[in-house]
Amino acid sequence: MKATVLVIDDDETIRHFLPRELKAEGYQVLTAESGQSGLQILEKEPVDLVLLDIRLPDLTGIQVLERIRVQWPEQIVVMLTGEPDHETAVQAMRLGARDYLTKGKPIREELLLVLDRELTAQKLGREVHHHRQQRSQKFSREFVRGQSPSMQAVYTIVEQVAQSDS
Repeated sequence: MKATVLVIDDDETIRHFLPRELKAEGYQVLTAESGQSGLQILEKEPVDLVLLDIRLPDLTGIQVLERIRVQWPEQIVVMLTGEPDHETAVQAMRLGARDYLTKGKPIREELLLVLDRELTAQKLGREVHHHRQQRSQKFSREFVRGQSPSMQAVYTIVEQVAQSDS
């Protein structure tokens, strides 16, 4: 399996055909027909990427995106819309949506490119985080010989600097 994708869309056609296309590409797909049910799935299931419709029956896609940002700030979200709206797209991007796709046109190829790009970036980010953790754990005062107060002060500064992203 490549990754798990959650499709939150009230359009039954989208919830039928989009998962079929994604499953054919090796993705595991979960679906929700409302914002609230999508949030409930996120609470129970680990999801790599959320495809989120702008218009839902209970909440707007923007409201769902805001809640996702609060509870799962690192969650990748790609917005879907049937009617492109520049203001909504800008608002979604400011809230952390990674992309904004229009459903009305054939989106299969574009969607697959976006999924590949975002999931690759997520994987690289996790690897970088893992390597940084390993690198910071390698520095330990046990391995350092100098015990003088001035050397201990240097080690304290080194530990602080090692934890920064600078």
